[in-house]
Amino acid sequence: MPITLPKACADILKKLNDAGYESYIVGGCVRDALLGKTPGDWDICTSAQPEEMLTVFRGYRVIPTGIKHGTLTVLSQGTPFEVTSYRIDGEYKDHRRPEAVAYTRDLAEDLARRDFTVNAMAWHPEEGLIDLYGGRADLDRRLMRAVGDPLVRFEEDGLRLMRLVRFATVLSFDYEPATAAAAKASAHLLKYISKERIQVELNKILTAPYVAKGLLDLRDFGLLGQVVPYLCPAVGFDQKTSRHFLDVYEHTVLATGLIQPDLTLRLTMFLHDIGKPFTWTLGEGGEDAFPAHEVLGADLANRSLRRLKYDNATRREVVKLIAHHNDVLLPNRRLLRRRLRDLGGESLKRLIAVKVADIQAHDVKGDRSRVDALFQEISDLVDDILASGEPYRIQDLALSGQDLLDLGIQGRAIGETLDRLLTLVVDDPSQNTREALLGHLSHP
Repeated sequence: MPITLPKACADILKKLNDAGYESYIVGGCVRDALLGKTPGDWDICTSAQPEEMLTVFRGYRVIPTGIKHGTLTVLSQGTPFEVTSYRIDGEYKDHRRPEAVAYTRDLAEDLARRDFTVNAMAWHPEEGLIDLYGGRADLDRRLMRAVGDPLVRFEEDGLRLMRLVRFATVLSFDYEPATAAAAKASAHLLKYISKERIQVELNKILTAPYVAKGLLDLRDFGLLGQVVPYLCPAVGFDQKTSRHFLDVYEHTVLATGLIQPDLTLRLTMFLHDIGKPFTWTLGEGGEDAFPAHEVLGADLANRSLRRLKYDNATRREVVKLIAHHNDVLLPNRRLLRRRLRDLGGESLKRLIAVKVADIQAHDVKGDRSRVDALFQEISDLVDDILASGEPYRIQDLALSGQDLLDLGIQGRAIGETLDRLLTLVVDDPSQNTREALLGHLSHP
């Protein structure tokens, strides 16, 4: 299959060839192009070594991105391209990166060090596809297979375990049996990988179209305990209630797949029931009950997200949504103004999506269209409240903190008074006039 290269990329290949060196596009861009996708990045490999590349690209802007490992970033027509020398990796002592690399002039030696067959193909406009490890056949079979011995590949770099699941999730591929067996046997290697790198791969799994597959594979390969240990008790934890037909983890997986592929929302669904196994009790009628599991769940989610080094804004929003995911939402203006006061407009809209995904992952006995209709009505009502300017924030009050200062109210009493007035006008917006609020100050 011919691959159409961007002109800037083709120019780099030609520049290297004209100087007497081999050059190919390689890796993920070849894989994606063969799948009919437009690659996001075009990576290039070459027989030229770093010093030789600097000579070839004299006059170009060159950034020594990873010159220690033979990689330069070359700007061609304003577009950056990573160009890497053929190399042989040295010993992996930390289960992540080689201690050193040795350069080679042999493309076959370079391709042999790569992780999976579908990422170990090279292509040149004149030579076509260079496929030494059956990557094209594995693409056709929709199969993830390690290059060479899979146990060695994972021992070299434990992050490849997460990458394996990520690629299979994004592409909806299955696993070659020996590669799958090696992944299960190597799950412990994730403990050597930085939490930041695990987070990056988890995010790609969570926002992938086939997220349910990825989350089940994390469970089946034994990787879940290295990613979110607090979620492991959810695996196989039955929910004997009239509303559930899946165990806690399976419900989590289904709910995560039912919400839009926004990272904050997917993280929320992934962690929303993390507190259930720790709060179990026997409820009325012999059914399982999980009282206040959202409270403990918010705390466990907070710890898990801190451990994985998520940014504060994402972490706080996910924790807030989990803490409120059992809130009652009804198409009632007063109730929704209260929820707006507690959550804010953007978070309430997210909570509506969370509620829909959570309920749809229950046994709703064919009433999914009714659930959608109810929450669409709620969402429309929230939009109307926001558009009409009904008060739900301190800044919406007809009296300000400065007004209270002018009246002689000081210190903590200002905040307490504003909160009391806000509660009043949220319940009855007609009271949000200066005169009415001053009257309530006179007669609390």
